[in-house]
Amino acid sequence: MAKHLLEVEYDYDFDLIGISCHLREYRLCWLLNNVLHINLVRDEAGAETPVGQFVLFNDECKETRTIIHLLSNRGPDGWLVPEQRQADYLLMLRENARWNVQDLIAEIRQQSQILTAFSIDPIGLKSRENLLLHDL
Repeated sequence: MAKHLLEVEYDYDFDLIGISCHLREYRLCWLLNNVLHINLVRDEAGAETPVGQFVLFNDECKETRTIIHLLSNRGPDGWLVPEQRQADYLLMLRENARWNVQDLIAEIRQQSQILTAFSIDPIGLKSRENLLLHDL
């Protein structure tokens, strides 16, 4: 009997922004909601990832269908993306038709509570599979 190898290719077609700040997740969510005119809402179930549970906020822009996720990079079981430990939070934009990413980063950086914000290439991450959120 012949063996068949199943190869799975995951879709990493999203923009990813790392955010460093000393704010708690709900304060950062409130700040981003006000500055970016979005409506991030906490998902009480959180994000179930291969490495554990992480705090998750979601929104979807009705006009552009841009899906926005704000994730904590640190959880009770460790780091979501260990090679990006300088990022306290990750802002994920799926099907982004609303913002230019560099303009969005500049807008986030202008906030006094934000230490820095930077673009992350998900393809270049060793732990990129941790970003595959289940049931989203």
